[in-house]
Amino acid sequence: MPWALTVPERRRLRRPGTSDPTDALAIARITAREHDLPPARHAGQAEDLKVLSDDRDERLAQPGAEANRLHADLAIVGPGAARHCRALSSAHALHTAAQLLEPAKTGALRAQLAQRRIVRLQQLDEQLAACGTQLTKLVTATRTRLVDMVGIGPLLAARILGEVGDLHRFPPRDHVASANGTAPIPVSSGRTDRYRLNRGGNRRLNRALYFAALTQASHDPRARAYLAPKQAEGKTRREALGCLKRRLSDLVDKALLAGPKPLPQPDQSPDAATA
Repeated sequence: MPWALTVPERRRLRRPGTSDPTDALAIARITAREHDLPPARHAGQAEDLKVLSDDRDERLAQPGAEANRLHADLAIVGPGAARHCRALSSAHALHTAAQLLEPAKTGALRAQLAQRRIVRLQQLDEQLAACGTQLTKLVTATRTRLVDMVGIGPLLAARILGEVGDLHRFPPRDHVASANGTAPIPVSSGRTDRYRLNRGGNRRLNRALYFAALTQASHDPRARAYLAPKQAEGKTRREALGCLKRRLSDLVDKALLAGPKPLPQPDQSPDAATA
């Protein structure tokens, strides 16, 4: 249930704090009054993709903190050692850090703790790789057309499929753009027609479209040809990318409405039949 609907309704109840009965009453009143709410999500393939994508994002945030602490430990245990492994984001760098800590590991508690951090970072790398492999298999099983678009690989496709769920929850494509935050908000006044950035909507879905727009802007000639006139009109690079995201939202909507790609047909040629 959107918070923009539930918060005012809870205030109307004039009850301090929050509780399950209060929330249930507020939701019941909203659903009875609003007839164009999207239906509730159901467990299934899309829900699996969303849960697994959320788990991957949580794991992606952990190595940064561990690597920062490991850098600090390396600087104390072996001054100058951090120069040999500036970025602790690869298996080779972690192996180098472990070798640098080896002489001090038996005598310094800090070195022993740093070694444990290396083990945790290695485990996180393995978990992220396994999570990515699982997401790729699930996306391949959907036969989605999203992966045919420039800038959208299996991981971004998993995020989009997981967040959108059943596309028929949204009436026309403009509702999808509003739901993912790519539709600009009008702030016109008098004879001035202006729009500002929409900071609402599903920010995870918006982030996925942003990454796709960045990739297209760098590698797709069609996207560059689209951005050039926008910037020539006086738009900033960021504003032009916002226009590209809005266009991508429509293309994603079109790809999802087209449904899964057909299964490959077996070869029916005479040679194949006699083989």
